Amino acid sequence: MREHGAARVEGMLLPTIHAFCIPVFDSTGELALGLIALGREGAFDTRWGR
Repeated sequence: MREHGAARVEGMLLPTIHAFCIPVFDSTGELALGLIALGREGAFDTRWGR
């Protein structure tokens, strides 16, 4: 999480489903929510730096 500022999961919770989660902070710097993107393996690129 710290190196990339995001977390990713590749098929751990549901086979063939990958996910990214990034924190969203409010104007005071407090965590407001986590933004999650889900995708199917083969259609959702989970490589860092793309």
